[in-house]
Amino acid sequence: MVIIIEDSSMFDEDSKDHRSKAKDALLEWVRKKTRGCFSTSEVLRKLEGLDVRDFTSSWRDGFAFNALIYAIRPELIDLRRISRMEVRERLENAFNVAEQHLGVPRLIDAEDVDVTKPDEKSIMTYIAQFSRRFPDLPFGSINKEHGELLRWLADTRQRLTHVIEAPIIDIQAEYKEYVKQVKEFVEKQKQWKAFERKESKSPHFPGEKLKELKDQFDDITHSMNRWRHKLDTNLPGDLRQIVEWIYRAEDVLARGINFDSSNLAPEENLQRFNELNEEHMTIFTDKEVVSTKFQRLKRDPSIVNQQIAIEHLTNLDERLNIIMNSSDERGHYLDFEQIHWKVQIYFAQLEHLMEILNKKQGSIHQTEQLYYEYKRKIHDEKIIVTIESLLPELTRKAQSYSQLRKKDDQTSKGFNAYCEYVRKTLKSAAIDLKTKEHMLQETMDNWKIYLSSYDQLERWLTEGDQVLLRSSEEKF
Repeated sequence: MVIIIEDSSMFDEDSKDHRSKAKDALLEWVRKKTRGCFSTSEVLRKLEGLDVRDFTSSWRDGFAFNALIYAIRPELIDLRRISRMEVRERLENAFNVAEQHLGVPRLIDAEDVDVTKPDEKSIMTYIAQFSRRFPDLPFGSINKEHGELLRWLADTRQRLTHVIEAPIIDIQAEYKEYVKQVKEFVEKQKQWKAFERKESKSPHFPGEKLKELKDQFDDITHSMNRWRHKLDTNLPGDLRQIVEWIYRAEDVLARGINFDSSNLAPEENLQRFNELNEEHMTIFTDKEVVSTKFQRLKRDPSIVNQQIAIEHLTNLDERLNIIMNSSDERGHYLDFEQIHWKVQIYFAQLEHLMEILNKKQGSIHQTEQLYYEYKRKIHDEKIIVTIESLLPELTRKAQSYSQLRKKDDQTSKGFNAYCEYVRKTLKSAAIDLKTKEHMLQETMDNWKIYLSSYDQLERWLTEGDQVLLRSSEEKF
């Protein structure tokens, strides 16, 4: 119901009949709004004078104005606080809140209402603004579109709860009803997204209300999935086996990579990706067998429109195609990550070795330790040789993944960039390490010469000190 009272001309003597109808309609709207509000609040039920009977004395104390706002936006009015306010303060509170949060212009002042007999026309004109902005909507709705979405969500939630719990009488007929509901849900989601974009910029629409709507749409999505699962798992024979495999596959694909590799050591990442790859192989090794079996059932006239609706079969077919493509991509991704972290174990050791070799050399003992560490990593453990042997496989895995993706895919770029980084680092490291090896050997040789010369010098100095201590006769 929308009551439109444009201006005071509606209250001329020539329009008494119209005035009476508009007044009665507006009063009924107010009573309907605030009546639902009273029943929700113990505080309001105890307050006197809340039975709105007119557009004069019923509004004098300010409770009716605040009650109307509360009925529209409960979070804007603290019922206990307004019950302790003085009349003028209560009126000011209502007018300020309505203007600042509901966008209702302040057409009257507190002193105009706090009189023996407030002006009926002024109050009706002011209240009519609320009816235009907030017509007959569910409790707590902000505007018409918000109310429509709330009403649809409530109705759909109730309907889905019933259908999910009810036994299946005719699976083909029910699946067609499911398809119909999906189409309606998609349209409502589009409406919700447009509404969210618009109202997120509005100063009069609270962010928590948008979040509530999002949460409710998420709940409907969950219920729709439950309904589909009910229909899928009630298919007979081979179809049910295929459906069970589809759900296992979708679950694995939906989980993705559920850890942050940047926070783990290369050894831990290798172990995690080995486990993921093993799980992947367990599920998807049989995917071609499943696909072939499903294609056979699709062509079986005793199945199509007999055991399963064509819409249901089409949905399963689409989901299988998505699984096939996604599992291929995921398989190639895991293949690369396995070899990537195997390389990174050795590559991290190489980077660490380069880091310590670039530090200033200390005593002969420290230099010898560096040299032995160099020999152990390069000659004994052969980390350079090992990385070089893994690099062709690493590059091949990166290329295999890239062939499945677009050229501008960030993951593909990252894989190829890593291969190039390893290749360049190995090339420069091979030259640099040779230089470091010669430098360490030269440094150790110099230390040996220095220490040997130092011993000879120290003996000569000691002998010289002894000669200096002799008497003149002894010196000669």
